[in-house]
Amino acid sequence: MKITFGEMRAMGLRGILVYCHCGHHVALRADRWPDEMRLSDIEPRFICAGCGNREPM
Repeated sequence: MKITFGEMRAMGLRGILVYCHCGHHVALRADRWPDEMRLSDIEPRFICAGCGNREPM
């Protein structure tokens, strides 16, 4: 199921955890993205600070 940030915030969630295949992860506040953007839309924007991979889990 693909969810928008607006739908996520409506459920009371305020942040996301982004994990890389190498095990590195980062916690981000969700208020930086507009309501209509889907979580899956931001995946290509991430680059792992640990290994440089561009494909989050």
